[in-house]
Amino acid sequence: SPPDPTLYLARTQVHTRLHQLVEALDDAELCVSLDSTCADAWLAKGKAERALGRAADAALSYQAGLRVDPDSAELRAEFAAVRAEPPPNLLRQLRDLVFAARLGLENLFRTVQDPEKTTDAFVESNRELLDAQLGLLAQTLRVNTAVLFESPMLCDAYEQIVYACAQLVAGAPAAFSTLLRNAPNVVEGLSLALRVGWHVHHSVPKHAANALVVLATCPNADDQLRRKAVRHLLGGMLRWLLDARPEPDRESEEVCGCSCAVPWKAAACFLERFFEPGRAPPWVREECEAWPDVAQLCQWLTLSVRDYHATPLGLVGLLQLPGVATAAMRSEAVVDFFIPTPPFDDEGDDEGEEEDEDDGRGQASVSSAPVLHFSRGSGGASSSSFPASGSRVTGEAAIPPPQPMIWTFFRSGRYTPSPTGSVPATSSSSPPEAASSGGAGSSGGRLLQEPSAPPAQRLGEWLMASVAYLFLFIEGDVLFSVCACRALQSMALADSDGDGVGRLLHSLWLGVPFLNKLSLFACSQTAALDLLHIILRGPGPGARVAARSLAHALARPPLQ
Repeated sequence: SPPDPTLYLARTQVHTRLHQLVEALDDAELCVSLDSTCADAWLAKGKAERALGRAADAALSYQAGLRVDPDSAELRAEFAAVRAEPPPNLLRQLRDLVFAARLGLENLFRTVQDPEKTTDAFVESNRELLDAQLGLLAQTLRVNTAVLFESPMLCDAYEQIVYACAQLVAGAPAAFSTLLRNAPNVVEGLSLALRVGWHVHHSVPKHAANALVVLATCPNADDQLRRKAVRHLLGGMLRWLLDARPEPDRESEEVCGCSCAVPWKAAACFLERFFEPGRAPPWVREECEAWPDVAQLCQWLTLSVRDYHATPLGLVGLLQLPGVATAAMRSEAVVDFFIPTPPFDDEGDDEGEEEDEDDGRGQASVSSAPVLHFSRGSGGASSSSFPASGSRVTGEAAIPPPQPMIWTFFRSGRYTPSPTGSVPATSSSSPPEAASSGGAGSSGGRLLQEPSAPPAQRLGEWLMASVAYLFLFIEGDVLFSVCACRALQSMALADSDGDGVGRLLHSLWLGVPFLNKLSLFACSQTAALDLLHIILRGPGPGARVAARSLAHALARPPLQ
């Protein structure tokens, strides 16, 4: 079902009462993005920000709410209360940093730069001093973004603090989580850094994400804290995937094993670390399956992996979990969304390369996330356009709003990118696999024709078709192929109506080539054999007829 602003508003209020402030702020921002005319949403957002110590940010939220409803008594009261507090400024924000130097913060920074020194023994022998230092650092991680982004000096200090906390957590997750009283506050601060760090420097959110992944997967860490790290990381990765800033022509320098320059690609890198051995730890599986927005996470992750070649293991790792597969198959969302790469013929390669080179000066590459225009569907005749976050463009929209675009994924209206993005989808008359050419790669040349998007599908079918497409075209990655087979099997068995196999067969875009590769892979991998067994026992004779046809073709002697 399409996201309901009232649902996110109710969740925000519950999270606030439970003092789950990061989750409360996430839901409040999503509610505002869905309905910017909801004064209660701005009120909830301001309350979450104020509870996090971000009074300046809260004041801006209350002001936005008062512009919507000037007569709201509660908004007026909250705004007056926050205005009565001392206004944050650069000197006050740096005051704690000066005091931190007296606590030996420079020594901590030097220590965490050496991974061999950042150990459980180091934490245990310096626990009292570290607790005092981390208590102060956790407070500075709650800095007002309205002040942070305006001060290069404060941004540098923020980057150093995130680095120090992240290195300590990643180097000694067990001792950190079990011995230090301020560990929960640091985890919350790193979770906030996930969400605002891309506006400072790409190393900030990557260090924070790496620390949370290490803590979340540590077998000896405090169970409650590592589960909290999983939830915060999932929420942060969804925010990354909703950040549609354009991809630069070159990758950034590698940080924590990730060289992705945009958040919607980096999210795939860090999510796959949950599943690098092929199976996530039990507590990670439980938290992923219980997380309420996991189906939406899989939707946006699929776009990043399938259409922009992000690392694929995290996607199939999530979908092979029974609870995640069930959430995806139960969803009534109808997905009609595809960002194809333009197909080129083999002629005019040199000419095409020259054209690309000329057109690419001073602009993002063709693989950059486009400026998207979405129809609001049956809910109204209005439309919304959202340029890439953090960019300035000319024309219709000058400065993009920072709100996520989560609801656009559920609309059944035809997707139409702007002229600066990918080639638009037209009709559904062409073979659907033509629109999938982005995953298989293409060479420079003359544009053949505008490819069509696949037909609208329920979320479950759309995810199964995408995973099958990736399985077909990704070569040489046995772990991914095994996890993809498990994911397809989990989704086929998770349908509450018992028609999962039928939905899988109905959704496939490239059925016979997929069956051919699956049959070959089944000769060496039991995961593929199990999936093949399920498919051949499915309703209708189509798969069995295709299998017999393939077997007959392979059994014939080669032509002389």
